[in-house]
Amino acid sequence: MRSGVLVLLLGAASGSVSMGVAQPPNWTIDSSPTLELGGSPDDPRDQFGRIVDVAFGFRGEIVVLEGTPPAVRRFGPDGSPLGDFGREGEGPGEFRSPVALAVFGDTIVVLDGDGRRSVFGPDGAVARDERLEMARVCGQDWNPRAGGLLADGSAVVRCLERLFGRVRGEYRQTAGLLRVAPDRARVDTLGWFPADTGRTDDGNPPIPRPYAPRAELLAVGGGGRVFVTTSDLPTVAMVRLDGAEVGSFELPLRSRPVTPSDLARHVESMLGVGGTTNDQRVIREWAEQMPPAARMPAIRALVVAGTGELWVESWDDDSEGARWLAVEGDGTVLAEVRAPPGAEIRAVSDDAVLAVWRDPFGVERVRLYPLR
Repeated sequence: MRSGVLVLLLGAASGSVSMGVAQPPNWTIDSSPTLELGGSPDDPRDQFGRIVDVAFGFRGEIVVLEGTPPAVRRFGPDGSPLGDFGREGEGPGEFRSPVALAVFGDTIVVLDGDGRRSVFGPDGAVARDERLEMARVCGQDWNPRAGGLLADGSAVVRCLERLFGRVRGEYRQTAGLLRVAPDRARVDTLGWFPADTGRTDDGNPPIPRPYAPRAELLAVGGGGRVFVTTSDLPTVAMVRLDGAEVGSFELPLRSRPVTPSDLARHVESMLGVGGTTNDQRVIREWAEQMPPAARMPAIRALVVAGTGELWVESWDDDSEGARWLAVEGDGTVLAEVRAPPGAEIRAVSDDAVLAVWRDPFGVERVRLYPLR
């Protein structure tokens, strides 16, 4: 049983944060996985190209959404392959560039980058397939993007403020998060939030370029709520699925100055997505043109555990494993958890975490680690 609460004491005079421990937290992730998928060089069923998302499935299954080639892959609790479905294409149950995965009960939902939402039954058959009219949802003054899926299968559309030719100098982009219900009968505005920061180049018209590393708008849903934050701001907002505000809290995370090694790692992480030689060239040129940020973001990722708490990954040096905070819905920090080196946590249950792990050659694998 996991337990332990960190009590945060705010210095009234200085505004600094210190930590007093009311009960020592004892959450730990084992350094050795109990299960690894993708480690067999001779079995195509046990290999991955580019992993987009990972989730716990029905009755202990593990569900993996692949982007290259696009497919949903199911594995039993023991790692045995249970079958794949979906493929590259534009027909029912097919994907071009999948961006998100959601599993509830025995239903699996995939959101494609072009707004197609595919719903699959337990046997992999397509139960429903529809394309969201993202441009209509956002309106003409906003750039629509597929933003993800919530736990009930509803889709989030990101509406990004159009900046090209409209801003000069420093900017902070605004982004709206709109929820499209599973039956498409309702669109709820979750809110409008600060997103990217950057500056425009000289020229006519000026071209906005985000700072590197860039600030990201992060949102994740669970327990009938959506948690939203911007990676360079330590405040988390909470809203209900209908957009009603629940509250907000501040995390004890602070950014630090950007160093040349930070920028080099940022470029390498961009190159790590793969692609053709020309893709790599374009990424390098784009990265070189991005203005450097003065400070690192504070938050890298959000995950809602199956038990309801919010897990927040800090943007620290992760050579010894990423640092995560497990947080209650009122902002109380339950524990600080260190991930195994190289493990990118994607899903959390009561007693385990699912992570994507890369070997020294960049080959991706899925690992299951015990959580104590």
